[in-house]
Amino acid sequence: TRLLSEQGQMTAVRELVTSFVKQWPALMPNQVEPSKLSLVCAVNEISGLLLDLGGAASTVLDVLVDPLITLLSHSSYTVQIATAWCLRCLCFSLPVKLTELITRVLGL
Repeated sequence: TRLLSEQGQMTAVRELVTSFVKQWPALMPNQVEPSKLSLVCAVNEISGLLLDLGGAASTVLDVLVDPLITLLSHSSYTVQIATAWCLRCLCFSLPVKLTELITRVLGL
């Protein structure tokens, strides 16, 4: 059973991306980067939410793709694997975006 409505799940994805994923890398000298464990937890939760959302995940695509592509270059292998899994979940939920995402990842 789901505890969050579809709108709540979309809001949760946006909040996780804003609070954790977009905070890496730190852009300002006084900004603290999230730890690799918090990034892994956030990205894994986003993955689960994407699978629950299915086709409705298209509404969070605009806020999600660029930070995930950036996160693929993280120095931690664990973060890279979690991010790759999240991108896989995104492609599973939105197969129409598969070609676009593969092209973006191959462009790294």
